[in-house]
Amino acid sequence: DRKDLFHTTNFGGDWASKRSEVDAKHSARKLQIVSMFQDNMDHNKVILFDRTGEHLVTTDCGLTYDRLAPAPLNLTSVFFHPLNSSVLAGLDANRSLHVTRDGGKVWTKVADNILDFNFAKYSENAYFSSKDRIFALRESLRKDKSLGADLVYSDDFLQTSTVILGEVEQFVLTRCCVYAKQT
Repeated sequence: DRKDLFHTTNFGGDWASKRSEVDAKHSARKLQIVSMFQDNMDHNKVILFDRTGEHLVTTDCGLTYDRLAPAPLNLTSVFFHPLNSSVLAGLDANRSLHVTRDGGKVWTKVADNILDFNFAKYSENAYFSSKDRIFALRESLRKDKSLGADLVYSDDFLQTSTVILGEVEQFVLTRCCVYAKQT
């Protein structure tokens, strides 16, 4: 029931299994890869996440893999900081946001009820160039006791945040603006 991991260096002309190299880092059991994320500053760096939270990193296009400490379970999305690839943030299946500042060795839960998030892209626009600015959809309770979502931004990994638009169901972040779709 494990899935294979394939690698190509010629845009799909030839594919090679990387399963043996990946499994070699896991003597106790076979790794079951559920997600992969690429560093936006170093395109040779990819982190592979296992269903139990274990993860591996390659910085040489898959030639070698290093095992990192377990990450939070069930990370469904991970983003590298746009200016510091040692900082990553990941959302788990329970809608909790976790941050690591050491390339994935130690993860800290920083917020709950997050539906989606992304780091601000570095830009000449001062609104987007704050060092640790995160935009997120945070679940919120409405006056009528129904659930909704607010688009928020934060410069301290969501310890504090500012609502910039309510009743949002989706957002896209670019280098110069935010698009948001309200419910």
